[in-house]
Amino acid sequence: MDSDVHHVSGKNRLLNNPAYETWILLSRTRFAIARLRDNELAKIGLTPEQSAILQMLTKRNGKSTVTQFSNSWLRLRHTVSTLVDRMQRQGLVNKIKYPQQKEFEIVITEKGKNLTKKITMDSIYKIFSFISDEDRQRLSQYLKLLLTRAISLSRVRIELNQINLLNEPCENTSFNTWRLLDSVRSVIGRLRNIELAKIGLSPEQSGILQTLITSGGKSTIAQLTILGLRLRHSVSTLLERMQKKGLVNKIKYPKQKEFEIVITEKGQNKYDKITIVPIDTIFSFLSSEEIQRLSHYLKIIFMAARGFIEINNQKS
Repeated sequence: MDSDVHHVSGKNRLLNNPAYETWILLSRTRFAIARLRDNELAKIGLTPEQSAILQMLTKRNGKSTVTQFSNSWLRLRHTVSTLVDRMQRQGLVNKIKYPQQKEFEIVITEKGKNLTKKITMDSIYKIFSFISDEDRQRLSQYLKLLLTRAISLSRVRIELNQINLLNEPCENTSFNTWRLLDSVRSVIGRLRNIELAKIGLSPEQSGILQTLITSGGKSTIAQLTILGLRLRHSVSTLLERMQKKGLVNKIKYPKQKEFEIVITEKGQNKYDKITIVPIDTIFSFLSSEEIQRLSHYLKIIFMAARGFIEINNQKS
């Protein structure tokens, strides 16, 4: 079985890169908060995405368009369109086509209005209460800089003056800071998808390879689940696909309860080809001191979110 193990050689190229490490921390923080948001909104039968659409409609006097949603939310048009179609089937919105308009107008229904009134943001307020208002405002400023640069590099053609998040005053709320964090992760994530697709990897697969390299080339599903804050079945499914592509192997030793996940030579070769050009370019707009501060804020928020997730897991 030792022949299945690829011994990791050389240094981890991505370690000690402040921009990349902060990007990973930002991604994990966004995911941790999103998990808490999922749990909170599931109590009233909504997803975070549906909640965002309903809240945007409420701010726009109950009506909007897919294009306006796409610009404001910084999501691809087809992604928003698919979401709206599902919400229409659930009776949360209606799509109305007027003769002189190029696209459908999305209108909130009574059912949608009633659910909007039940939306809470306790998880957001709890998490961001771990940093001061002054620090949160500074965090928002850093996120706005990253978002502006990321949009300018992306293929999404949006005028910066159309993006509400970039034009709101610095004295924003915890929820607006969360929206900024979510949007930065979305836009940079899109650029990351494009970059990694060139070498046949997804961001999730890249993350697994990165974690394995950091752990000396091997780990377990349980450890990968904890580190990534993913559900066990999600990590297991991802690893099955990676094993089929020859990136990792699963090895069962006699005295171990679960499989050990080891990186293969092919996985190591793929990892060696990983580049982080967009990340370096985007984060270069922040000074070293600003990146350190951003990382500091994210660590506090991430640990708070992780703590709440552990509490929720103990209750369930």
